[in-house]
Amino acid sequence: MVARVDGSGSPVEVSRGGEYIRDAYPLREFTTIYRGWSQPVVPRWSPDGSRIAFLRRENGTTQVWLADPSGGTPATRLSSLPEDAEDFAWSADSTGLVISSRPGLRRKAGEIEEEGRGGFLFDDRFSPQFADRPIPTGNVSVEYSWLSLADRSPRAATLREQELLVPPRPAFVPKVARNLTMGPDGFSAWLEPKHPERLLSPTRIVMAGPSPPVRGSSASSASRCIGVSGTRTDWVRVEMQLCR
Repeated sequence: MVARVDGSGSPVEVSRGGEYIRDAYPLREFTTIYRGWSQPVVPRWSPDGSRIAFLRRENGTTQVWLADPSGGTPATRLSSLPEDAEDFAWSADSTGLVISSRPGLRRKAGEIEEEGRGGFLFDDRFSPQFADRPIPTGNVSVEYSWLSLADRSPRAATLREQELLVPPRPAFVPKVARNLTMGPDGFSAWLEPKHPERLLSPTRIVMAGPSPPVRGSSASSASRCIGVSGTRTDWVRVEMQLCR
């Protein structure tokens, strides 16, 4: 739905339908554990305001779709990657998007499917509370594709294009930070576990910016302010105006 901020006019439905998208997260050696609740889907306006891009799942695959803000034309699928699209970002000129995916997940799932033809080995890949078959383990690299709106043909994204989606992290942002959002004047916000040494921990929102250097010290430092925390805060996407 699209509604005017000033409250005038009626809301416009720009898309309807799609399948349930389960949220997922890595746990211990498991590559991906699927949760019992939905993944937050955050639509993103193109910088020129002419389109809205969002993730939608149809026929067992999650891809990037485009919607007309006026509702005059039906939403259409933009990407047709062989694996699920996980995240995306617009280019500054609104001519294309960079999309992240993990082809290794599909390959690992295929290997497990093939193994099942002869019977599964009940080993450390099993966790019965999550699945009735082995769960993929190990690291799976993220791949980035560039998709032009002109021809909709994907290609490997350049490093500069990848930084539209995953900008370089400031030195004061910890490795455990997730959903990093960088704002003006060097300030950033992210999600992090309150107790990173624990297997399961409540999550909190942190906003921070670089502090003036301390005389005689070369260590990086940051001024931090802690926001809301809780056991379900981990699914909140950091989309906010950063405080100073």
